[in-house]
Amino acid sequence: MQINNNDLRGNKRRLPESTMERIARIKELFKNARTMAEKQAVAKMLAEQSPA
Repeated sequence: MQINNNDLRGNKRRLPESTMERIARIKELFKNARTMAEKQAVAKMLAEQSPA
């Protein structure tokens, strides 16, 4: 039997609070990692551009 997304829409249960908190922490971790990587990339570009 094949299930499609429309069949599941009404049956979604709310995830437990601990799971929601874990997902939020992981999202925050990735956001912070991305921000740091962007800052490092900008710093590297600026360092390469500045005349020695």
